[in-house]
Amino acid sequence: KLVMNTLIQKEADKLGVKVTDEDVQKLKDEQIKLAGGEDRFKKLLEQSKMSPADFDRQIREIVLINKFIDKKAGA
Repeated sequence: KLVMNTLIQKEADKLGVKVTDEDVQKLKDEQIKLAGGEDRFKKLLEQSKMSPADFDRQIREIVLINKFIDKKAGA
C-alpha cells in the first residue's frame, strides 16, 4: 500500500493535483454525518483503534486518489 500511495503521490504531483484541508474536512464531515454524529464517529474510531490523525491521513489519501483519477480521466 505504501508503494502504491507513493507512486500515486508522485504522479499526482506531476499533474498538479493538490488536496486542501478543506477537501479533507468536507469528506470528514460527510463521514461524521454518516456515522450518526460526532460522538458516534469518535466511538467508531476508538473501536477501530484509529486515531483522529490516522483517519485524517486516510481521508487525505482517498481525496488525493479520487482527484488523481478525475484528472487522469479528464486528460
